[in-house]
Amino acid sequence: MTFWKSPRKLIELHNCVKALRYTAHKQLSAPHELDNPIAVLAPPASAGSVNLSHHPKYRPDIDGLRAIAVLAVVLFHAFPALIPGGFIGVDIFFVISGFLITSIIARELEHGKFTFARFYARRIKRIFPALLLVMAACLAFAWFALFPDELKQLGLHLAGGAGFVSNLVLWQEVGYFDRGADTKPLLHLWSLAIEEQFYIVWPVVLLLASRLRLNLLLVSAGLALLSFAVNVGGIAAFPSATFYSPASRAWELLLGAVLACSLLRTQPVVLFARAAAAVSPNLRSAAGALLLAIGFAIISREHQFPGWYALLPTVGALLMIGAGPQSWFNRFVLSNRLLVWFGLISYPLYLWHWPLLAFAHIVESGTPAPQLRAALVALAIALSTGTRTPCALPRAEVDKQTPQNEAHVASLLRDFPGVKRFRTRQLMCDDKLCWAMKDGNLLYRDNNHLSYEGDLYIGEKFAEWHASRGAKQGGNRPD
Repeated sequence: MTFWKSPRKLIELHNCVKALRYTAHKQLSAPHELDNPIAVLAPPASAGSVNLSHHPKYRPDIDGLRAIAVLAVVLFHAFPALIPGGFIGVDIFFVISGFLITSIIARELEHGKFTFARFYARRIKRIFPALLLVMAACLAFAWFALFPDELKQLGLHLAGGAGFVSNLVLWQEVGYFDRGADTKPLLHLWSLAIEEQFYIVWPVVLLLASRLRLNLLLVSAGLALLSFAVNVGGIAAFPSATFYSPASRAWELLLGAVLACSLLRTQPVVLFARAAAAVSPNLRSAAGALLLAIGFAIISREHQFPGWYALLPTVGALLMIGAGPQSWFNRFVLSNRLLVWFGLISYPLYLWHWPLLAFAHIVESGTPAPQLRAALVALAIALSTGTRTPCALPRAEVDKQTPQNEAHVASLLRDFPGVKRFRTRQLMCDDKLCWAMKDGNLLYRDNNHLSYEGDLYIGEKFAEWHASRGAKQGGNRPD
């Protein structure tokens, strides 16, 4: 017996069957309309449910881009000679984050659904579980491996990491590329702090701009230019401050915000649209990939960074995201399953890899052997796989919901005794297959909700199943 994973989906299925009862004759007389069944079948969202139209469509190519970013950072930390500019993967992350977060907030503002409570609840749910686990593991190992003064410093970094001010703490201590940085297990949390500081301010700015009816694209672009000016103006005189400061880093997230705002129907900018249309998506994606490759190859720790050099990874990422999921490189390279898988574990992999390498450096009193570094990278990948938040409901929660689900199914069958169960097991993910894919599209958006593509796919299959069944039953009936 197959049940939907949440009562909301069962209710929608119930409504779906009711709608189908009144539209089945139309579908049977015009089978070609099944090519776009959702326009007829989509039931209204129930009260309290998440409207998936307020969220950007899942793009596997963006997860592929995340994979390139995190693998570049991991390889740089483990084998810096292999990819001298690998640390610019963080800048790629910034652009992706700015694009996705702004897309969600702007759409929710457009529909009048944005709330700070829901926004920050999503952030806490995504960030804290893996972060707290990694920090606890670091503290447990440090208790036995570090001297008292080192343990005291780690405690300060733990507090900075938990409060998302690691960048400000490190700003006063050490440069990112200084030799002493190799022995700081939580050094990498500086970038997470930058993002979270941005998320504190940016939703407020977007809300105010929306209330004042300002053009969100122009607001984003103006703030990005201001932040970029702080970056290039301070890189020579204040390199460490410019590296760690949110004021000189915000433009990277704002580049993604500019792209997100340019895609909103309510923020038309004719010049931008014409410029984008003049360059084919394939060319934009290829140009972006080239800029990333150049950045990985020529940028090194000896350069003043971010500065002007940061344009290579950020503009490259911007071009690749803006090219869309159907451009050749995005579709066939970034969207392949291996890269998507690494993209899905990119956050826990980023969290785990550096503490392992840093503690090895401390224990070995120097750079660990290549074999040990390779083994630690493999261990980080394994830990990341176990740490990643699954998109399926926990088995205990499924078991808890089963009686209620059974009641909904029984009600459905009582109302429509001629209807059989629509088998969805092969379409649904569970605790063992928690990132179910279909033709490169992720069927789940988070641990409770189908993605937009998942809704369309399952809805289409349901419509096809019902129409086929109706055709068989009514095949001998006179018109």
